[in-house]
Amino acid sequence: MSGSLPPGLTLSSSGVLSGTPTSSGTFTFAIQATDRNGCTGTRSYGLTVACATISLSPSTLPDGTVGRSYSKTISAGGGSSPYSFIVISGSLPPGLTLSSSGTLSGTPTSSGTSTFAIQATDRNGCTGTRSYSLLVKPH
Repeated sequence: MSGSLPPGLTLSSSGVLSGTPTSSGTFTFAIQATDRNGCTGTRSYGLTVACATISLSPSTLPDGTVGRSYSKTISAGGGSSPYSFIVISGSLPPGLTLSSSGTLSGTPTSSGTSTFAIQATDRNGCTGTRSYSLLVKPH
């Protein structure tokens, strides 16, 4: 065999491809078979492994209060850790920030409702997104 199989897959000497891929992407490889007479044949293959579905939780965020410390961790699952998190649309309430590890924290400075979307990216570059609405109440 030449080229590379997706990580997590193996090819047995009897030609059985098995396993569970651990990385997404497109992989090309060639397999050579030899019969009992010593005759050989080679064929090239391309195999695309799609990204796993990445989900973010929680589904909703607790309300905040102006002037009071706020902290909530966003987590991701379904892909391959570690994950990194960013805000991809909308804006966080003034005074709050999102760390790359998924912690939404700070002290809100004004009341109101903010809507935003957070994206998680796993180690293979696969992404998942969830939209949130966060109410900050007056003190």
